[in-house]
Amino acid sequence: MKRSFFHTLLGTRSLALLPFLFGSSLSLASIDGLPSSIDTYRSGEPQSLELHSLMETDSGRGDENLLFCHTQKWSKACLLGLLTYRCNQYTFPFTAYGCTFSAADFVNRLGLERIDVVVDGATYSLPVIFTEQLSRMITTPKVQKEISLLLGTLQTAEKNQSKFNLWDYILIQENGDTEKALEWLSVLLQDTSGVQIQIAYLDQVSGPRRYNAATKRAIFLLSELSTFLSAENLAKIKSGPWLTLYPSVAKLDRELTPLIYHFYPMAYLAKKLKQDGYGNRLGAFIPFLFNTEYLLQDLDPESWPFSHPRPEKIDLKDGRIQWKMKDMYGGFTAGMFGVDRILNVPGLVPFEKGYASDPYGKMRHYFWTLPAR
Repeated sequence: MKRSFFHTLLGTRSLALLPFLFGSSLSLASIDGLPSSIDTYRSGEPQSLELHSLMETDSGRGDENLLFCHTQKWSKACLLGLLTYRCNQYTFPFTAYGCTFSAADFVNRLGLERIDVVVDGATYSLPVIFTEQLSRMITTPKVQKEISLLLGTLQTAEKNQSKFNLWDYILIQENGDTEKALEWLSVLLQDTSGVQIQIAYLDQVSGPRRYNAATKRAIFLLSELSTFLSAENLAKIKSGPWLTLYPSVAKLDRELTPLIYHFYPMAYLAKKLKQDGYGNRLGAFIPFLFNTEYLLQDLDPESWPFSHPRPEKIDLKDGRIQWKMKDMYGGFTAGMFGVDRILNVPGLVPFEKGYASDPYGKMRHYFWTLPAR
């Protein structure tokens, strides 16, 4: 069973070490467990451009204060600390104020909660994202109708082998509003793996919130839609000749995997960060960085989170590595799409070759070559 974006992010070895919860909002003042030097940024005093207790600005090992990420993986403190740490490494001498505040904004906008889910007979505490939007959208008659229509349209397209582009369909549905189209795909289709964490969450809140029959029906249809768009099912029905999943730019459907949750949520968050005033550069980079860090846990687990992956661990002839590099490229292109700079991206081949040869240098290169505005 293909594991979803946020489920793999937790790591199998750490699933039993999850007594902590993400809250629904995040500010620097609310992060328990961060080293006290974070106060430099809360106070606004320009004493340093670095979070000394969280990071170093070279390509070597990070500070031991990130050790808590091993026992509190992807807690609020770890997520903010790690994103700030890596961002500062790759963007030095760019001011770390931007890294810290954009990372905090990013974590805020995830809207992440944890729920207990049974997977293959074992219970795990797994994260669901965009919870407020998910709860609002699933109860909306318009969205309920859209879910049903999309599922029916896909089934008809499969039967007739007629061309269908998922992005174009949703964009037309949302009257050409890119932000709303990204939100629809990011929130409702955030997990097309076998777990379907958004469905598990909706099922758990359905009773307490007294969802009506129409909403329960929409949850069922959303589960069917997520199953249809799973990588396993798309391979089974041989969807390649008729179905495309991404915007028709930069050869995305040819160069990305069917795991759309690497692209749409990151593109949506990039757009929101840009709207929040972080510009194209940080707006695109922070979601790309998050997606990259998630993938690095399995790419070179011995190095994470202190060091960058070792080039010898990135064998581009290995099918598993090829898949991961496509998903990493998905995060990169998503950030660029979110800030309306998708036409400027390099192709997959130069991207993966460059990263494999020098992960640290290439990440710095991508930040500094992103358009600031």
